[in-house]
Amino acid sequence: MDEERKVDETNINGWKLCENTGQCLNIDFLYTMSSEILSCYDLKIITHTLYENINKIIDAPYFALAQYNEKDKSLDFWGIENKEEPLRTGKIGIENENLWSVHCFLKQEELIFNNCPTDSSKRFSQLLFKTQDSYRKSFIYLPLISKQKCIGIITVQSFNEDAYDTNQIKILKSISNFIALSVHNAVAFSKIEQQNYEIKEKTNLLEATIQNISEIIELRTAVIEAQNKELETLSIVAKETNNAIMLMDANANIVWINDYFTKLYGYSYGQFIQMRGTNIRETSFAKNIDALLNECISTKHACEYKALNTKEDGSSIWTQTTLTPILDNDGTIRNFVTVDSDITEIMVANEIIQEQATDIRNSIQYASQIQRAIFPSMQDIKNSFTDVFIIFKPCSQVSGDFYWHFNDGTWTWIVAADCTGHGVPAALLSILGISILKEISKQQHFSDAAQILNKLRSILKETIHQHGENQFIFDGMDIALCLLKNDKSTLQFAGAYNPLIIIREAEVIELKGDRIPIGDHVNDSKPFSLKTIDLQLGDKIYLFTDGFASQFGGPFNKKYMKSNFINFLLYHHTLNMKQQKEMLLNELQEWMIVDNTNQIDDILIIGLEI
Repeated sequence: MDEERKVDETNINGWKLCENTGQCLNIDFLYTMSSEILSCYDLKIITHTLYENINKIIDAPYFALAQYNEKDKSLDFWGIENKEEPLRTGKIGIENENLWSVHCFLKQEELIFNNCPTDSSKRFSQLLFKTQDSYRKSFIYLPLISKQKCIGIITVQSFNEDAYDTNQIKILKSISNFIALSVHNAVAFSKIEQQNYEIKEKTNLLEATIQNISEIIELRTAVIEAQNKELETLSIVAKETNNAIMLMDANANIVWINDYFTKLYGYSYGQFIQMRGTNIRETSFAKNIDALLNECISTKHACEYKALNTKEDGSSIWTQTTLTPILDNDGTIRNFVTVDSDITEIMVANEIIQEQATDIRNSIQYASQIQRAIFPSMQDIKNSFTDVFIIFKPCSQVSGDFYWHFNDGTWTWIVAADCTGHGVPAALLSILGISILKEISKQQHFSDAAQILNKLRSILKETIHQHGENQFIFDGMDIALCLLKNDKSTLQFAGAYNPLIIIREAEVIELKGDRIPIGDHVNDSKPFSLKTIDLQLGDKIYLFTDGFASQFGGPFNKKYMKSNFINFLLYHHTLNMKQQKEMLLNELQEWMIVDNTNQIDDILIIGLEI
């Protein structure tokens, strides 16, 4: 700071001449300023007053006042950056000991620097003033002490070096005593105002409570009358209902049973208490009655359970019981009620159904074993192709998809087929399809894939009588049939809807099947078309049904789609067949796991390399 801004050090206790303004500052100045801040209880106004007066004495473009908030363990700040700026506020927790302000408060230490230290571990907060630390050349932090207790701090900060001389520092220290007293008074006044507000609120609440006592009494009387009417109605209902009802007190001790209870179980109230017990924990045949009752008590909601009971004559009866807590207006349980219904016939019927279901499951499991037994072995297929994989994932225990392999000495047959529907009906159709293909392969030598499909369709229609005059049933199968010459030079293909994919040197070749199923159709007299292609070493050949492409999943729960399936095959076609199989299975799992979807169709994929 320039020398002309300094106050004459020779007259600190008397008049002080400021050479810059020509004003004389004396005890009257301090008295006037202290009177202003001591007569005010608003820390915002006190901050403005201090900023204006202190800047008459010293260079303080940054000025801040902080009061300690014991509840929040923080310093609550009010600050001004230049006169034109609005008042700024904020909180700093006293755990931030690396800040100059917190250090001053905790240590109750005066911090006076006319040259900002560059190697200090302390720093300025950016809460009120965003200027970098290096621009604040001179600064002062003074603790505010009231009744031997630090209640806050003040700080003045300048952009100039050597901004504060000895006299100015002494004046600021003198002012800090008045500031501490004014902050103490403002905090005390705020507490008194808060106490007055709370007293007023409590008084208003008490007056409102007293005013409403008569209304509460009247309401309580009305509630009791309504409850009496409700009990009277319930008594009539309990007497006439065809359910056994038992009433208990708040401790689950039995106090009453209705007439139907006696009719259902054969016990009178006295007999039941004498022979079974006085509390539901003793009388219930439900093994988990303690847990059920405790749950009912904790949730205050009804619960249901089934139990096999013994009647008075020794016979057994299945009952379903609803245990309900009855609550007072304040939510306290005053009674428990059980309502028992006879479900013996239902339980017997369920037992029969369960036995039948078990028989059906066992039959389906056995059918699955039969179905898999007629499929060609993987070893037979590997005898024809050195690098091959098959993914076969039925949607249920049995599958409507099937694959088949046959070598007639000249040609190797590979089939991937999808029968109409799912489960047992489709599985039966798949077994029939394999049986017919076996019969065709034995009867005569075929060297034409289209002729084989024509023969398969003809025999299948005759077998399941689909050509009747008054019926038009679309049960049948979609199929891809591939005949590979044993020298691996030529491939024949014929398809009913299902295609065949060849990937050759990163190029996709699709042989599409005819849009005719193996079964009844408007074009079922039209022969299947034959497609022939010369093979090259390294060709990858894929036959598949629509199960993979139709599977729902992914982030939007959509179908996987055939185009994505083919692109996936293309992307991974350089891997060997075992690796491709693993990649396909992983892709399917990840696709389904996104939305936790279930498999919706049988899945069959065959891949082989020439």
